[in-house]
Amino acid sequence: IADKKSSISDSPLWATASAFPMMMFDLDQYPSAFGVYSNATVKSVVDSDISQSDPLARTKAVADIGYLASIAYTTKSNEFNIGFQIRGISRYAYEDYVPISDLINQKTMQKKMSKDGNTSTAIAADFGTLWTFADFWYPTIGFAILNLPQGCKNDYLNPFSKKREKICGTKFSSSGGFANPDALSVVDPTDIRLGFSITPRIKTSHPKISARLALDFHHLWYQFGDSHFGFQGIETLKLAHAGLEVFTGNPLLPSPFSLSMGLNQGYYSVGLTARVWKVTLELASFGRDVSSSVSPKEDRRTIGSLSFDF
Repeated sequence: IADKKSSISDSPLWATASAFPMMMFDLDQYPSAFGVYSNATVKSVVDSDISQSDPLARTKAVADIGYLASIAYTTKSNEFNIGFQIRGISRYAYEDYVPISDLINQKTMQKKMSKDGNTSTAIAADFGTLWTFADFWYPTIGFAILNLPQGCKNDYLNPFSKKREKICGTKFSSSGGFANPDALSVVDPTDIRLGFSITPRIKTSHPKISARLALDFHHLWYQFGDSHFGFQGIETLKLAHAGLEVFTGNPLLPSPFSLSMGLNQGYYSVGLTARVWKVTLELASFGRDVSSSVSPKEDRRTIGSLSFDF
């Protein structure tokens, strides 16, 4: 970090680790699930407007552990689905501006994180629905609200608009108070998502091969009075996701094989899903904008998943 302090504003440092064991139950038309999870993320970046003579690294370390329980309803034709989920979260978070000389000193950072970290809890709730019309092209509308509003925080500093606003969503509480009340982790803002897809009938040499076109928007912003649900000021390109998926099998059921490609935050993405017997393999590569300035900077990420259906 010390060797790169002159260019760290263009090369933020981050690491994440998570585990998510889950059990799913197929209760006729009411599928449900229960699971526990752990997720920890560490990020450090020097903002472009910080003095480079004595740079301060904006450092964030958030570790969540908790449980989730969900239940859904689906019609027998699988044309309409609706689901609801509850998540219990216990969070440790440290957010502050740290001199780079302290950031590379392990003992100093341990003391800072022990003294100035926030320990808090919250109950979060999510809702989503999918509706596929009985049409030749299977048009589908999807709508979801993550972090249903349960509380608001006044004077929350919007990291995109740089304005203090009343932000609503999953609000965390701490019996000992927050060491850093301006920490972004004291509220998980409401995330409104809307999507649309169609499956046009294309004549191919193999009649069981179909294609699906999709467009969706995440982190949509809505204001009611002085309450804000989501963040305003996010660029449209960072909100939109568009893609094409080529798959086999019934369009209303999980496909045995699919290949997808698209755009995410203005960067290309590719994905592969294969289901053989009770084993599902998923691979994806996508880009994220990690720049702390107006000029975008891509960080290429690759993820994989291997699941077994017992």
